[in-house]
Amino acid sequence: MACASEKVLSGCPVLEELTLARDPDDDYALRNDEFGVMRVRSRSLKRFRVSFKPSWHWSRVNCTLEIDALGLGYMSLRGDQFDSIVVKNLTSLLVVELDIKFFVKFGVLFNTWNVSKSNEIRDFLNEISSVGHMIISLMTVYAFEHYSRAGMIPKFNNLSRLEAMFHGKLLQFLPAFLECCPNLKHLLLKVVHSEEIDEGLELTVTDVPWCVSSTLECVEIQEKLELKEGKMKATSYFLGNSSVLKKTHSEPHSL
Repeated sequence: MACASEKVLSGCPVLEELTLARDPDDDYALRNDEFGVMRVRSRSLKRFRVSFKPSWHWSRVNCTLEIDALGLGYMSLRGDQFDSIVVKNLTSLLVVELDIKFFVKFGVLFNTWNVSKSNEIRDFLNEISSVGHMIISLMTVYAFEHYSRAGMIPKFNNLSRLEAMFHGKLLQFLPAFLECCPNLKHLLLKVVHSEEIDEGLELTVTDVPWCVSSTLECVEIQEKLELKEGKMKATSYFLGNSSVLKKTHSEPHSL
């Protein structure tokens, strides 16, 4: 049986841009099985967004998002509004923006021993691995680091630009993640510090990914708190380990 989104898209054969907003409090959706899956299947779609709708609780609807869009060039997923996400045929994807943690329930990361959820994340990452520009939130970085304890993050060989937000205590995960971006040229790093100096700021010289030493040309570091020691360590890490760096910039940032 076709779901609601399929019925709409079937009548829009040349649609190029779609924004999906789901109401987690919709009582009608609770009573109808057709809202258990939201399928986005299109050969014309170029840009797709899932917008964020604030809610005081996690969704009461078990709903899977399926995306099958061969011509999709831009995808933005915000807020954990779906219990699972399945993506297919994203060979044209150029830019991806992620502000999700691969929802289990509100405030809880997935269990790394949950084989089904780990496989879902693995398949998702493999499907978007051809992107050239990636934007990831603090929440998504937490999810990637959590997943890396049980699974392997794929290589993003085409990724030339990365915009990522890290908590200071997760900066030790940065070299491991950058190792998956062997051809990265531009890095915009937003760092959120706690009130105390974060121990995770100690980026050692033994953790030097290929892109840092060989391809990275521009690094911008933005920080929420003025912790000069932390800024110096993060900036000096790139300055001391890059042979092709042409530009570095560091400034406080209001998040």
